[in-house]
Amino acid sequence: MVDEKKIKEAFDKVKDHISSLNVEINQIKEVLEKIKAKGNNEKKFSKWEDSAVPQEEFEPISTGNQGVLSKQINKQANEQANKQTNQMSKQTESVEIIKNNPITGLERTFKTLTKQEFHIFLLIYQLEDEGIAPVYEVIGTKLSLTLSCLRAHICSLIK
Repeated sequence: MVDEKKIKEAFDKVKDHISSLNVEINQIKEVLEKIKAKGNNEKKFSKWEDSAVPQEEFEPISTGNQGVLSKQINKQANEQANKQTNQMSKQTESVEIIKNNPITGLERTFKTLTKQEFHIFLLIYQLEDEGIAPVYEVIGTKLSLTLSCLRAHICSLIK
């Protein structure tokens, strides 16, 4: 008989527990209904309604043609910025080389000449020193260059 009382008490406890769980479940259902009603008005939910994550938190898979122009502009802007950065770094390197190198401006100018331009300059200097007029024909014959090639090198020297 004692066992029957204990069993009845256990069943009563289980019954009470089940009824309290039912009450909690009903409260949760009401809250979910309110959320769904509110969600239909304000936000759309993703395919996975179980997760209850608003679709607005995900980025769209495709922007269609709306993103094309902005991507081109961004690409061009990035390329331009990279070019400017490269130019700035080259200029900075040049300035550092000039600062660290004790070569004078005249020596620096001679170092930038090509081998052929330097030979032409030396020949013109030598002809002037000897009192001979440095004309295209004389320079061309001494260096075995055509007149058009000689003109191009001299133009480069003048610049």
